[in-house]
Amino acid sequence: MLKFLSLAILFLSLTVHAQKRTCELELYGPDPPIECETIIEDGEEIESCSAVGAPASRLILDASNPSYSESSELAEIGFYGYCRCSVKLWTRSNFRGLSLTYPFCRSNSNQIFTEDIWSRKNNSWRISCKF
Repeated sequence: MLKFLSLAILFLSLTVHAQKRTCELELYGPDPPIECETIIEDGEEIESCSAVGAPASRLILDASNPSYSESSELAEIGFYGYCRCSVKLWTRSNFRGLSLTYPFCRSNSNQIFTEDIWSRKNNSWRISCKF
């Protein structure tokens, strides 16, 4: 009985510990171009320009879902939590061509800007984590 109880406590503690191992990601695409329009007010031309921020998405990776990939350009990664991860960038949109793998642990903060780690334009990418 004591053996069973100690095994049950060990199992519960491991389950709780495993649930805490998640990596939260904020993914940003490239900034869209600035849009300008000319407005005429009282006979005077006024140029009005606006910029919308980069498209963003949130993602949570864990032991049951340790990787994510997309065929699009990636500009920035924000990461929080248990993130033993790396990002792999490709020059072609079909996950082929030249590639670069960059582990998150090389970042000095919780952000990675793809233009800072690779001079080429990426067209597909994959983030893989170990839990």
